[in-house]
Amino acid sequence: MNEYSCQSEVYAIANGTEVLDFDTSLPAAPILITVSGRYLQIGGLAKEILLCLRDNPCGICNIQDHLMRAQGGGWPEDQLQNALNTLVDRNLIRLESEKDVRDSVAASPSIDPGNYLLFKITLLSERMLKPITSGLAFLFNTRLVSIMFPVMALLQAILSFTVLSNLQGTVASLRGTDYLILLAGNYIGLLLHELGHASACRAGGAKHGVIGFGFYWCFPAFFTDVTDAWRLHRGKRAVVDAGGMYMNLIAASLAFILYIATGNHVFLALAGIYDMVVWISMWPFVRLDGYWLMSDFLGVPNLMDANVDICVWLVRKLVGRPAESPTVCRLRPVWMRGVYLVYYVLFCCMAVWMIYMLFAIYVPHVFRTFPDLIREFTRELRMAGITLRSLGKFFHLLIVLASLVALSGVLYRTSRTVLRALAQGIRST
Repeated sequence: MNEYSCQSEVYAIANGTEVLDFDTSLPAAPILITVSGRYLQIGGLAKEILLCLRDNPCGICNIQDHLMRAQGGGWPEDQLQNALNTLVDRNLIRLESEKDVRDSVAASPSIDPGNYLLFKITLLSERMLKPITSGLAFLFNTRLVSIMFPVMALLQAILSFTVLSNLQGTVASLRGTDYLILLAGNYIGLLLHELGHASACRAGGAKHGVIGFGFYWCFPAFFTDVTDAWRLHRGKRAVVDAGGMYMNLIAASLAFILYIATGNHVFLALAGIYDMVVWISMWPFVRLDGYWLMSDFLGVPNLMDANVDICVWLVRKLVGRPAESPTVCRLRPVWMRGVYLVYYVLFCCMAVWMIYMLFAIYVPHVFRTFPDLIREFTRELRMAGITLRSLGKFFHLLIVLASLVALSGVLYRTSRTVLRALAQGIRST
C-alpha cells in the first residue's frame, strides 16, 4: 500500500458540470457527465474521483479513502494527482479556492450523436418547437401506444400487400401535379420523423434542441438534437430512438386510410414512401434510429467504439501482442454477448459491402457525370436564363459538390481515428 501525503487543496465539481448515473450493461459501468451542453462518458479512476466529489467537495485524503473503499486498494500518488490535474484542466472539477471556471472544455470521449453530422444548420429552434412537441407528447402515452400499435401493424400488413400488387398501376396513374404532392408530402414526412424524436424526448422528461439539416457521411439529412435523452433510463431512450419511425407509421396509416376513402393513388404512393423511411431508419449498421435502438437494447453506449475495440483486439492477437479482451466481451447477461457477436459479424460484412458500393460505384459515377451536369447547367443558363429548371440543375450541382466535400472530411476523420486506435493498440503492452 502506498503512503499518500495529504494536501490542503479541496476539490469540487466545476460549475456547470453535472454527474449522472448511466444505464448500461457494461461491467464497471461508466458515468455520464454533462458540461456545456455536451455529454461525456467517463470511466476508471476519473469516474471514482467524480463520484466522490458529486455530493460534497473533498480533500485529497477523502478521495483516497473513497478509492480504498470503492476499489479495495489505493492508487500511486502521482497517478492520482495526474488524474486530478487532468480533470481540472478539462474544467470538470476545480480547486475550491478557484473563483473562475474556464468556459472551454478539452476533448473528451463524447457520445453526442450530433458530432457525426457535417455542415449543420438550424431550421427550427427549440423555442419554435416547444409548443408543437408539447402537443404531440400525448402520442407516446403507454396506453395509447398499446392501442395504436396493433391497429397500425394490421394497416401496414394490408398496405404492403396493396402496394406490391398495385405498384405498376400506381406509378402509371401519377401525373405532373401528383409528383409535386409527393415531393411536398415526403418533406412533411421527414419533418414529422424529427418531430417524433423531439416529442418522445419531451414525453420521457428530457429536453430537446433544434431541428436542423446537415450531411451524414456524404448524404444530406435532417436531424433533431435529443442529446439530453442520454440522462434517461435506456428504456425511455429506446422510445426516443423509435419516436421518428413511430411518427412515420402514423403518417403512413393516415395516408393509407385516405387512399381507401378516396381511391387516389397519390395517397397510396405517399404511404409507401413513409414506410420506406421506416425501413431505412431501422438499418442498424450506421448511426440511424436502428443503430441507437440496438445500442440501447444491448446497453452499450457507442457500438462503433465497441467495434473498433474488437478490431484493435483482433489485430493485436494477429501480431502476437498481449491483449486484454474488450469490455463489450464481458456484457451481462451472457446471451447479450451472443447478440453483439452476431451484430459485429454482420457489421463487418456490411462495412465491406458499403466500401465497395461507395468507391466502386458511387464515387466513379459522380466523377463520370459531374462534367455533364456542369455542361447541362451552363447550356440551360445560356438558352433560357434563370428558370426553375436551371435553378434545379444548380442545386443538383451544389448537392453533389457538398456530398464530395463531406465525404472527403469523413474519410479523413475516420481514417485518422482508425489508424490512431490501431497504432495505440499495437504499441500498448
